[in-house]
Amino acid sequence: MAQYRWRFLAVIALGTCAALCAVLLLFTSGFLISKSALRPENILMVYVPIVGVRAFGIFRAVFRYIERLAGHDAVLRVLADQRVKLYRILEPQALFLRSRMQTGDVLGALADDVERLQDIYLRTVFPAVTALVMYGAAMIAFGSVDLGFAVWMGLYMLFLVAVLPAISLKVTWKWRVRLKKENSRLYTRLTDGVLGLGDWLASGRAAEFVQQQEEAEEQVDAVRRKLRRWIRWRDLMAQCVIGLMVVSVTLWAGNAASIGQLPAVMIAAFVLVLFPLTETLLPVGDAVEHLPQYRESLDRLKQLEGKDNLPLQNGAGDADGTGESISVVKNGNVMAGQPSESLPSANDIPDRRIRLRIPPKLRADIEINHVSYRYASDDTYAVQDVSLHLPQGKRLAILGRSGGGKSTLLKLIQGH
Repeated sequence: MAQYRWRFLAVIALGTCAALCAVLLLFTSGFLISKSALRPENILMVYVPIVGVRAFGIFRAVFRYIERLAGHDAVLRVLADQRVKLYRILEPQALFLRSRMQTGDVLGALADDVERLQDIYLRTVFPAVTALVMYGAAMIAFGSVDLGFAVWMGLYMLFLVAVLPAISLKVTWKWRVRLKKENSRLYTRLTDGVLGLGDWLASGRAAEFVQQQEEAEEQVDAVRRKLRRWIRWRDLMAQCVIGLMVVSVTLWAGNAASIGQLPAVMIAAFVLVLFPLTETLLPVGDAVEHLPQYRESLDRLKQLEGKDNLPLQNGAGDADGTGESISVVKNGNVMAGQPSESLPSANDIPDRRIRLRIPPKLRADIEINHVSYRYASDDTYAVQDVSLHLPQGKRLAILGRSGGGKSTLLKLIQGH
């Protein structure tokens, strides 16, 4: 935000100008309709409002277009920087990243979490700031006409811009977090399932994988249905408040016109102003509701920035037996990183021998003890009293004639 602050401020200013033009368009239109109904003595009495309607209508579209163009330009610049940063974080970890993360998790961060940054600005930051600016401008404008009227309008708008979004955020927080986690889990499971499709087919569990995927998708759909139901109730409450605002403004403007405080032609103008004004305030509720998803995405990205990276050690090997050593090669030398908590870019890694140790909690050893199995009670044992210990990183070839029990042993290791 500091790097692109002027672009962001320009986007907010353009969005405010577009919202202000929409308000002035409806205000001038209401005045023009009322003035024309009174059969003005001279065409010049309505000529200026006609020009104003045309001007505000054109400038509203122009400001909105430029605001969208500038907003996407600024956000895409941010995303480009974030993608480069993420690549520089992941590239030095390429060989040992899968020891602590699944492939689907990494692809999910690249495809979903970074893209979520776009919604933070376009759907939350820019609309919320624009709504607050318009709220302040409306309070000043209403206060210049009638202070008591401004207080009532301020309370109505405060409910739309603060109270209702806070209630909505409290209600949907757990649902949004769960939806984000379930979507990430679905993405990871599907990605790893496709990459390991051969293993699923070889083990005869393809139907089980499809069933698990469908059950997980049904759970996600259930959360989405709950969110849609709440959104409908939230929108109903917001529209009821807007209806109360319209009734209140109509009664106030009619009373003010009856006592000579306000010209009668301004009644429609003040009422119509509410619609573009509330249209600017309503997106705040939807913007705030997505905060849990943004936070979840940012937490996932922070996990890739090196804060939870594996400890790096200098040395020739794993002398104490607490973990496996993994190494990479650069310019003919064995490489894996550098002895610090932060991971450098590939160009910053010096040409020297460095080793990486995997902590015991991240090891994935395979071990079976005294396993026997036969397909029927009167058959001979296909596998009898077999023990096996296969540490992570080691390879073991099991050879034998056809029917010797190789496939049976593999299925036993897989849990069948």
